[in-house]
Amino acid sequence: MKNFKYENININSILVWKDNPRHEKVSNEKEAVEYLFKRVKETYMNNLAKDICLNGISPYDLPIIVPTEFNNKNYYAYEGNRRIAVIKSILDPSLVLFDSNLHKKYQKLNEDYGKIFKPKILCVVTDHDSAIEEIEKIHLGEQGGVGRKRWGKFEKDMFYATFKNKSSITLNIVNCMNDKFNKNILDKIEASNIERIFSNKHIKKLLKTDDYSNLSENDINVLDKTIEKAIETEKVQKRGISRIFNTQESISNFFGPFIEEIQNLDELNEFNIRSKNIYIKQNDDFNLNMLDITVYKNNDIIEVKDQDLKVKYYNPKFKEADCLDTSTIGLWQVIITYENATIRSNVKIDEVFSPKLILKKDYVEIKKEETYDLTNNIKEAKDSLKKNVKDKIKITSIGEKKAKLLSNIFVNENEDGEYKIKYELSDESSPNISKVLNIVVVDKKEPLKAKKTSSSRILDIESTYNTEINISYTVNRLVNQLGQLDVDKYDCIIATTLRALLELCVDEIISRKNLEVDYVNNKGKDKLLIRTNVIVKELKKHISKICNAALTKFNYHTINNFLEGLNVENLLQDLNLGAHKSTKILATKDLVELANKKIAVLLVLIHYYLKI
Repeated sequence: MKNFKYENININSILVWKDNPRHEKVSNEKEAVEYLFKRVKETYMNNLAKDICLNGISPYDLPIIVPTEFNNKNYYAYEGNRRIAVIKSILDPSLVLFDSNLHKKYQKLNEDYGKIFKPKILCVVTDHDSAIEEIEKIHLGEQGGVGRKRWGKFEKDMFYATFKNKSSITLNIVNCMNDKFNKNILDKIEASNIERIFSNKHIKKLLKTDDYSNLSENDINVLDKTIEKAIETEKVQKRGISRIFNTQESISNFFGPFIEEIQNLDELNEFNIRSKNIYIKQNDDFNLNMLDITVYKNNDIIEVKDQDLKVKYYNPKFKEADCLDTSTIGLWQVIITYENATIRSNVKIDEVFSPKLILKKDYVEIKKEETYDLTNNIKEAKDSLKKNVKDKIKITSIGEKKAKLLSNIFVNENEDGEYKIKYELSDESSPNISKVLNIVVVDKKEPLKAKKTSSSRILDIESTYNTEINISYTVNRLVNQLGQLDVDKYDCIIATTLRALLELCVDEIISRKNLEVDYVNNKGKDKLLIRTNVIVKELKKHISKICNAALTKFNYHTINNFLEGLNVENLLQDLNLGAHKSTKILATKDLVELANKKIAVLLVLIHYYLKI
């Protein structure tokens, strides 16, 4: 598509396309919505509505919209009509009044989710011709490679096996045939026909399997002959397999006797073995009993001792080993032989992985009446098997001030103030992990941006360091207010407040970065001194990252020299003069120097440290 742009468009400005060529023409949008629910089927529309409520619109498949002829501020949804229809129906249930039950359902969706929808959605805006050309590529087939290629059964099976850990009959048969004969049977027979024949209950019973993941070498030989028989029959009858064997009965009646004959004639089939494929974790115990080995003689189960079995182990590099070493992760193969029957079992050893939960931010500030999608703040969430578990993170409001959450959305009904939101990852194999997000709701966002001041003012951060800082709502307001005070007039207020300002900053870092403070081994020391030393130590540890975040504001040596030369104990003693001594206070000149050369620098470093 050449002529297009991405744009956030108000949902009320997007109309369901009444002239959609895929459906019958209707006279207005309400009729178009009604037609979609009846033509596409209510169940599909409702499932789509639920998915959008829970997950939003996919960023990989955006609606394609075109300005209407009568008003270029309104748009028709050329692609994405179903999505637009269900969103508008959730926001305005009167669109589905044509069905009372449907109307009740969408009224409930409106109550539960209506407030979390943003008024604008991201769309692809283009012209009529470009939209039609793109729709042709999406919906009218492959067109020699220009259009979207549809996945067949095997492609779907491969996807589920790779990303969902769900194998299939077809995939298991293809893999075992490839392993034994080093050939791809899909060159000769369609994946759908493999599924058609071998999903038959009677065939499964003859081969003593449910999903063909645990076949012996003899069974694989039977599979090979059965597939060759199907291909031969197709050639003889000059009809497709799906047309010849179009019922379960026809499959059972044709292939059942054929398989039984092979099994009876082949003397090698006197014995047969079954065993399981298993998953274990690194360094777990392993023994043969875990494979659930079963030996058959003429279809009857017989008892066999472990010493009667010949067992070979092959490591993930397919080198023979004396035993299965569970410290080596990867796919091990265990070859088990009894008499003339052999089977191969897979033992997948998964790495022991510590669950991980990382948030994009641990502090956000939003305006009152704004919503915030808490799930979007999850940068990474993986369980002990390295699986993505973002959708399984439990999100709750903690602390004294409880936030109203709806489907993991921080809704726009929350009053101004500070809220703590806990993200918790539960894993059966490891202790739970939790992270905390601090959300500050403000009537009007007030980032710290001190105005240029005279030498009788303090915390002149913008002009001195050419930067804005944002630590917390309370700290920002306090610094802005302190920056407006004349030191000559308000020296007592400033002196006593600076200590409180430092304490607020220190506690903010400890809370947001989950830092540990050791009071036990520092008995007798001032608690603020202990906490501030922890912060200074953290700043020293992350100087390089602070420099990267601050870009041209600082260099490594400047920060290092400042922190190395900072005597926290002396700093707090000076601050304590104003806070705790009724007869002593810093001189105005010393107060300005303390605020601008020490506290201000710490504020800037803390701001950038909180960003890394």
